[in-house]
Amino acid sequence: MVSRYQYREEIDLVIKSSPQAHGVFVFLDLDNFKRINDTYGHQAGDNYLKEFARRLLHLPFEEKICIRIAGDEFGLYLHGYTRVLEQDLLNIWNAIQEIVLNESIPLNGVIETFRCSVGMAVYGKDTDNIYDLIEFADYAMYQAKQKGKNTFSVFCKEEYRR
Repeated sequence: MVSRYQYREEIDLVIKSSPQAHGVFVFLDLDNFKRINDTYGHQAGDNYLKEFARRLLHLPFEEKICIRIAGDEFGLYLHGYTRVLEQDLLNIWNAIQEIVLNESIPLNGVIETFRCSVGMAVYGKDTDNIYDLIEFADYAMYQAKQKGKNTFSVFCKEEYRR
């Protein structure tokens, strides 16, 4: 898992090594993490975050960078696409649901499940700038939260307001 201090450089290296390839930045924000911390304590909250990160690392994408952005925010950069299609984005969401969200986690004897809001933006389509890419994925994640949480949203330039 790459830290928030080095992930932009890691992604930039990947982009420079194959400039024609497209990629997807996936911004994940755990829903209701404060409730987990408040209900079960900080140690259980830390275990919750570690297990979430472990599951992200097991997503079935060969060319990925997993990132701990801050607090309960994580990112993925999936690269190596010649073109990113709508079906690819749906496949990413389905993999997140299957590997990360569908399995429960015991916390202090109580079974909990992961819930997260996910935003996606496409490098090579939405932008060719890494900073904009992350901002666009973050924006899409907030769109997912507004739709009711525990869902995903794909960045759309027509709906974007800085």
